[in-house]
Amino acid sequence: MRAAAPAVILFLVLVTAQAANYRRFVDYMIRGTDVEGFCEQCESVLQLLKNDPQGTLDSALNACKQTQYFTPRICDEEHRMYAGSVVQIIEQLNTSFDQACKFLSNGACGAPDIDAYKWTVHLDSIQDDATFHPQHFRHLEQEWKNTHLSMLHITDTHFDEDYEVGAAADCNEPICCTKYQPQATDPENFAAPWGYPFGKACNVPFRTVENMLQDIDRSRHVSFGIWTGDISPHAYINMTDERARRDIQETTAVIKRYLGQAKIYPAIGNHDAFPGRLFPQPGVNAAEYSVKPLYEEMWNLWYEWLPADQERIFKYGGYYTAKVHDRLRIIALNTNFCYTYNWWLVLGANDPARQLQWMITTLEEARRYRERVFIIGHIPPGSSACNSYWEEAYFKIVTKFQHTITGQFFAHMHTDEVILDYSDPMDKEKPTSVLYVTPAVTTSWSGMPEYRIYQTELGEVVDIETYFLNLTTANAGYFKIRESVHEKVREDFKDMSPFRRRAMEKVLYGVPHWELGYSARKSYGLKKFDAAHWHQLIKAFDTDDNLLQTFYKHYRQFRENVVRLEKPCDEACKKKLIANMTSKRSTRARELQR
Repeated sequence: MRAAAPAVILFLVLVTAQAANYRRFVDYMIRGTDVEGFCEQCESVLQLLKNDPQGTLDSALNACKQTQYFTPRICDEEHRMYAGSVVQIIEQLNTSFDQACKFLSNGACGAPDIDAYKWTVHLDSIQDDATFHPQHFRHLEQEWKNTHLSMLHITDTHFDEDYEVGAAADCNEPICCTKYQPQATDPENFAAPWGYPFGKACNVPFRTVENMLQDIDRSRHVSFGIWTGDISPHAYINMTDERARRDIQETTAVIKRYLGQAKIYPAIGNHDAFPGRLFPQPGVNAAEYSVKPLYEEMWNLWYEWLPADQERIFKYGGYYTAKVHDRLRIIALNTNFCYTYNWWLVLGANDPARQLQWMITTLEEARRYRERVFIIGHIPPGSSACNSYWEEAYFKIVTKFQHTITGQFFAHMHTDEVILDYSDPMDKEKPTSVLYVTPAVTTSWSGMPEYRIYQTELGEVVDIETYFLNLTTANAGYFKIRESVHEKVREDFKDMSPFRRRAMEKVLYGVPHWELGYSARKSYGLKKFDAAHWHQLIKAFDTDDNLLQTFYKHYRQFRENVVRLEKPCDEACKKKLIANMTSKRSTRARELQR
């Protein structure tokens, strides 16, 4: 997910020892404000880093504390986590600082114009789906045998082993609700047993993830599943490579325990490496920051789910393809190579790991054998989190294979949304494709924990069922006894064995129930789930306010302080919502024509 305070940026940030300049620079990189401040200072930042990387980073640490941008311990932790990677990157940076700054700002300081950053895929020699006879893409029931498949989608679990019941949910650090915050007395500020429902910077405890998987095992039918990353928490204090690996191991183990009968197809998220967000591309000297050992670890954990012939490509770039049915193929992308906060890409972002070229070849083969294809990944192309040139190339491919690709499933945003792309951006009535963004399990900057099941027929989505955990209800039992037992429980838990503690937690916290939040077919009246019908749904926001308010409550994952309101989405909210549901490349093209 897009963190409220992207950690890595802190270290490309200090430019001089002047705290005011530091603040202006960070305000853009963290909050998206003061673009001018970033553009004014970026080249001098890079020059200082190039001349004296360690000295500049030490000055950045001092400025972080001086300005009280974060607490001193968070400043120290950021420096510990990211300084080494930044030194490794800056020592290899050979492009001009002007071009690098344009790239790092994702175009906010002007468009880069060198091949390392400005690139495209070449598709002239690739046949377009539109040139094939429609019969080629028509699938018959007898070809499928089992025509109906239920696809589970889990994403952005971000469980936090440091989550502590009773800790303050509103704190002066990037992540709250942990043992590092003081205990809260106000129920509205209290980290409850199953998670905090008001959209603050709180991850969820492991028990919430496990309870979700128990619910799926007990109550849902699943043909197969996709799991699109962001396993570790948005953590700063004591976050290490060992802990990130342990998070992956523990989550994989609990998924296998409860969903052992179903194959699960993973995709890698930006928080699945240490340090988070930084995924060096093949060909750079990443030294001890290489992610190759991570890919090898993941393969060893996941090889039972994946085809053996994909081992080489997975260990090379973290992507792969797999057939889930004779007529249905998954292409799992490593979208960390489009992530705007993956600073390794400043060393060269021209189709990192040759992933998109591989995607074209894989799609050609799928089309040749009349397979339908689901694309899965973490960071959604079309969102502000994806580099504009990678996004442009991706959607050109999707348009070329628009009948072969029948589903695109992504995550990261901690919201429930769709993104529509228009191959001709000036034709606002003709979207080419729809991309689904599945909501998060974690509560950080989102709402209630959610997972999703896509109902499909012949490899096409026919309904979307979104299930959620009502944290207000789930935590209610503990709040009834909180005042009388909380402090004693905290003390007793310190000396308990893990087994005894889990037994006591079940008694104290109860066993919550996940429920169907909504069916997209029933809630929105959708007859088909193609781009055209989603486009009509969005247009209906102008005339059907009830539809808009319903969609927005789903978008915010039933966040407690949103569902309390009769009309949480006003005109400005509607405008922003629709903008988020239009691919950024479509928006950029329209702005250029004004």
